[in-house]
Amino acid sequence: MSDTAPTTCAPHDNAIAQRILEAGVQLFARKGYAATSTREIVEKAQITKPMLYYYYKSKEGLCRAALETFLDEVERRQREATARFSDPVELLVEHVWCLFQIFLDRPDFSRLLITFTFGPDEQVPGISMIAMAQRAVASLERAAEGACRSGVIRAGATGDLTMALRGAVLGWSAAALHRPEVVLSRDLASSIVRDLLCGFGAPGSATAE
Repeated sequence: MSDTAPTTCAPHDNAIAQRILEAGVQLFARKGYAATSTREIVEKAQITKPMLYYYYKSKEGLCRAALETFLDEVERRQREATARFSDPVELLVEHVWCLFQIFLDRPDFSRLLITFTFGPDEQVPGISMIAMAQRAVASLERAAEGACRSGVIRAGATGDLTMALRGAVLGWSAAALHRPEVVLSRDLASSIVRDLLCGFGAPGSATAE
């Protein structure tokens, strides 16, 4: 049995696995992985310890499954976004907005990923949080590559644009965790993309030339 997902089981058993997953995510996101005990997960999910081990084998396996579940949803939504838009700029905006929407819809999952992204890579043994974070924003790189092929950005700038978008998404999402005045919206996604493409210099200023 893999550490990355629950075992194949009956539908009513899947509901139990989901309850364990949600309990683990809430605790990991709010207390931290290391500070969360197996006992706390069991109590929050209202299950027995053998049930946790049956579905996920360990606390590490549960954390891995939580991240994989979240990233699977990110990738599904990004595929849907790609199918809806052909304009390279609008596609960039939609990918940023899609990531913001996921943050709004799945705050505990998002908090967990952000915490791990900005924390030490060794927080969960055997799991590379850097790789997980890169997977979460991989669609941004593909959208940037499309913008490059269409001539929206200069040749060779794909990596720079991807890194800037990745930083903006993670930075704004992290800010939204602590500052209620920060509103993640499609307008914000559009502003981020267009400012990065056009620059921040005021029209007519030396920096805008």
